[in-house]
Amino acid sequence: MSGSLLYSTDGKIPTEKPTIVVGNSIAKVSPSNQKKYSEERLKKLPRGEQSIVKEINEVTIDNLNGYEIVANGKTKDNKDELVYQVMLFTENGDYYLFVGQTKEEFDNYLERFKRLPKHSSVNFSTIKSSQLKPKRPAGARLQPCAHYSVGSADKRQPKPNTFRSS
Repeated sequence: MSGSLLYSTDGKIPTEKPTIVVGNSIAKVSPSNQKKYSEERLKKLPRGEQSIVKEINEVTIDNLNGYEIVANGKTKDNKDELVYQVMLFTENGDYYLFVGQTKEEFDNYLERFKRLPKHSSVNFSTIKSSQLKPKRPAGARLQPCAHYSVGSADKRQPKPNTFRSS
């Protein structure tokens, strides 16, 4: 995703450790299609077509409505993976996407993933893509890896890591 931030517990990419991606929309979504689009967006993640939705809930964060999805997925090695996705929609059809993935300690990381969109310094209702700099809540061990943007050749190119924390 263009303009996205990618975090992992070890600060490396690629990694076998839990990761989080925070990004903004690439298309506008009409209010009548938001739930369906959230489920379809989950399927567009790497190996997302294999994900099985366990639960989908309506959420409101920073006065933005959206959907929280918890799914069982598969890694590239066909191992079980927890996938947590939140999509928040603006009035004009833009959206913000938060995806957490882990293949370890599912219950522990699901709790952490659920806290992050609600307790970050990101104000989703007024955010611009250049402001995607969530702060770590107490107890979080996630470290930013790289901030990706789309280059002139339409290839993902990492920008220098200015968000790494100790």
